Amino acid sequence: APIGKAQTTPTVTSNPASAAQGQTVIFTATFTIVNNTLVSNGSTMDLLDTSNGGLKVCTMTVNAQGIGSCTVAATTANSLGAGTHALVPSNLQDPNYVLIPNPATYTFSVGKTPTTTVVTSSQNPANPGATVTFTATIAITPPGTGTIGAAGQTITFTDTTASPITLCNALPVNSSTVACAYTFPSGTGNSSHIIQATDRKSVV
Repeated sequence: APIGKAQTTPTVTSNPASAAQGQTVIFTATFTIVNNTLVSNGSTMDLLDTSNGGLKVCTMTVNAQGIGSCTVAATTANSLGAGTHALVPSNLQDPNYVLIPNPATYTFSVGKTPTTTVVTSSQNPANPGATVTFTATIAITPPGTGTIGAAGQTITFTDTTASPITLCNALPVNSSTVACAYTFPSGTGNSSHIIQATDRKSVV
């Protein structure tokens, strides 16, 4: 350590402890102190994601109580895409302290964006031989954020009381609504059907 500076050990926590994609997160760092000397008000420290090439997640600013914090959204732009992240404190800029070598890693998890899907039909009830259009409407559940309709996103309609719905499998999600037309066989008897739409990565 440079002459005149003591080493301090940072302990990182977060609120919430894990997040959904797009959710706002507050990271906090507390520091060990020497001779009752706090890490200085206004000092800064970076939080790096070592699981993503050491990209910076945010820069913490230390308050008058000697506690560092930063507020950031859990997004890929901030190196916090869906998955598990190994976050490490780095580059403490303070007149009295330097970080210990190899400070502890803080593990933080970001979940995929939660969604809700509502299925409606153009006819209910429908006669045998009728063609029915099923529509799935997808919405992002707060506090998550994301894009509905990016490349590679699909959704599948299924009939939980009969055979899978023909031509309604792995349909591309180009917007928040996806539709599929199905003609019930003319010989179909009177019966109830439970139609579901299964999300196959509708949000990134």
